[in-house]
Amino acid sequence: MAEGCGRLTGKTHLHHAILQGTGRATGQPAGEHRNLLGLEEEAQKKLKKVKGEINVQKMKGAAVNATTAIADGVSSLWAAARSRG
Repeated sequence: MAEGCGRLTGKTHLHHAILQGTGRATGQPAGEHRNLLGLEEEAQKKLKKVKGEINVQKMKGAAVNATTAIADGVSSLWAAARSRG
C-alpha cells in the first residue's frame, strides 16, 4: 500500500478493485476478473514449468557435448600413445 495517501497503487490497486467487485478497471463484473486472474496465475505456472524443462534440455545437451569432448580427447590420447609405442 502506498504510504500517506491510504490508496493502493498500480497492479495492487487493480487486483484490489477486482476483488472488491467494483470492476472499475475494464467495466467487467468482478467474477470475470477473478477468472482472468486465475487464468493468468495458471499461465504463469505453465510458463515457469516450460522454462524449467527448457533448462533441463539445455543441461542434457551440454552434458552430451562434454561427454563427447572427453571421449574424443581420450581417443586422441589413446591413438597418440599407440603410434608412439
